[in-house]
Amino acid sequence: MEAVFCGSAIFLAVLSFFAGRLYEFFRLMAIMREQSRAGYLIGILSQCEKDNEMAGRWLDPYFHNNRYKKIVIYGVGGKYYENFRNHIRDEMFDEIFLMDSNVEKVQKSFSEHVYCREDLKTLTYDAIVVTSVSHFMEIQDELLSVWGGKNIVSYTDIVFNAYKEMDC
Repeated sequence: MEAVFCGSAIFLAVLSFFAGRLYEFFRLMAIMREQSRAGYLIGILSQCEKDNEMAGRWLDPYFHNNRYKKIVIYGVGGKYYENFRNHIRDEMFDEIFLMDSNVEKVQKSFSEHVYCREDLKTLTYDAIVVTSVSHFMEIQDELLSVWGGKNIVSYTDIVFNAYKEMDC
């Protein structure tokens, strides 16, 4: 009798666990349907940026841990470029190159030189940070296949994983 009761209790506990997971899954799916993929990602990114800021996390430990001293920031025309620059310490890098696909448009806003993709083959760098949130994959593919880019990382990945870099 005790074995049946114990088995039933275990069964109910397992069922309850999976029912809770299933409920959470469908709740998240409903949220994702309501928002576009980019909008959803931007919402999560915004929250992670706030969390990192509140915890006093900088983004440059990622580069230090990977020994990246010279970086290219690709995509300097948007707000995420500004967010990235506000969360790194320039003195942690030997060189920071700015790059954009629309140099003519964005160069007016910068005192620093903004490079175009074609210049990638002539620059000496350790990593490229792509600040575009919604076009990272296309940019990464182009930089790899057409321009021979290396160590291409997304701004979102660095923000999402900043807490891990602090422990290294």
